[in-house]
Amino acid sequence: MPNPIPKQDAYELEVFSQFVSFADIPIATETIFKREPPEPDILCDHENCGQLGFELVQLVPQTYKHRLGLREIAQNAMQQSYEHMNERQKKQFSEKFRNATIHILLEPSATKGAVHRNTPQLLKELLDISISHEGELEELLSTKVRSTFDFVFVQISDTDSLKFSVGDFGHLDHAMLQSLKNKMCKTYSSGYPIDLLAYVEDASYFPQSIWKEALDSYLKELDNTGPFQRIWLADIPKRCVICTYPSA
Repeated sequence: MPNPIPKQDAYELEVFSQFVSFADIPIATETIFKREPPEPDILCDHENCGQLGFELVQLVPQTYKHRLGLREIAQNAMQQSYEHMNERQKKQFSEKFRNATIHILLEPSATKGAVHRNTPQLLKELLDISISHEGELEELLSTKVRSTFDFVFVQISDTDSLKFSVGDFGHLDHAMLQSLKNKMCKTYSSGYPIDLLAYVEDASYFPQSIWKEALDSYLKELDNTGPFQRIWLADIPKRCVICTYPSA
């Protein structure tokens, strides 16, 4: 009985097969094989050029997706912790911060469980701070709370409403650029040319308008494409090649 294909290998083979199906590249699917380092991810036969390797990179890192999901969890936890205060605490909190936005950033090591456990305590400690409540406040908070919340800043505005804001975890275009740069710095051992397939899988959630300009600028300024003869940017769900460098 043959050994099962590792999950990551099967995933990459599926992504590449989908790419070939819409990219108008003369590659027969039966020639597509998964390879192991120091070779690139995929080896296949190009009808015109012979053997051709492809290295794959998902432009939006999994760590970024995880942090983005945690940001949404923290935003909801802030609002829910406020709503679940008893009536006296809620009234005091709303009066103290009635025209403020409370900005927070999470510690890099923060987890979903820690966010849920420590958000009510964060709001309680903010309520208990007796000095002026504008500016950076994390140094006034307990060690337990600071283990989850890296930055807490209260900003006073002219609006008569309380708001909670959980900050970004770095710009998406920077994260995607770093994914690309990491591949450009690698070395491969192969007797055949190699292309890079850089792809997105969440185009509706990460639209081109917030990242493509940065990648275009980076690629156009390159003196060379490193270990790759060509770089492909592709949107897998939309089944389209966004662009190639150098142009095909």
